[in-house]
This record gives sequence, C-alpha cells and structure tokens, in this order.
Amino acid sequence: MKGISEQLVIPLEASLNEEGCPVTQVAFSIDHKKWNVLYGSKSFFKRLSGHLVNDRIKIELRLITKMARGRIS
Repeated sequence: MKGISEQLVIPLEASLNEEGCPVTQVAFSIDHKKWNVLYGSKSFFKRLSGHLVNDRIKIELRLITKMARGRIS
C-alpha cells in the first residue's frame, strides 16, 4: 500500500470438506499504520471522539476448491 512493502505471515488451515474437496481457511489482522494509513487512527488523532478507526483490520478468508471429474479445478 502507498508504495510501502511489509512482510506478512499468514497462518493457513487446510482440510477436506464433507464432499472431499480441499478447503483452506485463514483469519488474521493487519495494523494499517505499518503502511502509513493514518485516517482516523486513535494512535495519531486524539480529538476525533466518535470518528475513530480501529488500527487493526481483521481479514477472514475461506477457499473451497471444487472437484471436476476427479481433478482439482
């Protein structure tokens, strides 16, 4: 973001669903201040009262791979 690179370690969980299809799940959060995104940050702006934005952004993803004629597609 904004020309700033930051390394992320994302913990994945992999399993098979009831149809035998591979499922990958991940839940993690990032601190948007690491990319110099300061909009509404309570860490930088003390007088915003009800207009504060949480510094951590939570991301949850679930990927289900469908099987096509015995192959993963």
